[in-house]
Amino acid sequence: MNNFLTQNLTVLPFDNYLMNVINNSSNLEINSVWNLVNLYLSYEQIFPILVSSLDNYEIGDIKTLEGVIRSLSINEVRKTTAVLNKLILIYLEFSTRGANLAWVTGNAINIISTKNDTKYLDILIEYSTNSNYGYTR
Repeated sequence: MNNFLTQNLTVLPFDNYLMNVINNSSNLEINSVWNLVNLYLSYEQIFPILVSSLDNYEIGDIKTLEGVIRSLSINEVRKTTAVLNKLILIYLEFSTRGANLAWVTGNAINIISTKNDTKYLDILIEYSTNSNYGYTR
């Protein structure tokens, strides 16, 4: 087993829940969703779990949500439906708080959006050109 996957990290309740779902649904054995960040192995089979967790995060567990979003910030996620809409909603929720999470979410949107995402084009242009969103845009 890759040591990176099993390194000890601080595990929060939502992270613990996600870790159990992922380990029971795939051939991965991870100790934290953060183990997926910068992982150079394919974990496409758990994209649906990660995407659905965007609807179920606990507000006090922002670091785990950030880990989920960072783990979804890869080109392969472009094929996963509904993720862009969910990320836009999270961006809206956190953009006015000045949180690092807004920047992380904006970066994920940039990575996974394509020229075919015309449904979101107007809103993406608005976010990227509106100075009210500050450094998160």
